[in-house]
Amino acid sequence: MQAKTAQAKIAVLGVGVMGAPMARNLLRAGFDVHVWNLTRERAEALVAQGARVASSPAEGQMRADRTGMTYRTASWA
Repeated sequence: MQAKTAQAKIAVLGVGVMGAPMARNLLRAGFDVHVWNLTRERAEALVAQGARVASSPAEGQMRADRTGMTYRTASWA
């Protein structure tokens, strides 16, 4: 019997047109996904699918092994 390996924790910063589908695919693949968006409601929409909402980009990165960023501006910086 093969031991189950832990999936990487991934942060997706920016869950709009491109980021939301990426996050959903990662969730379906079994990854632990943390999401953040300027508009919190967009991030919260992924909670029902298993995502965890980060309160800031920094929090998302701190909780993840890998980070993907899909935002159009850096107005939050």
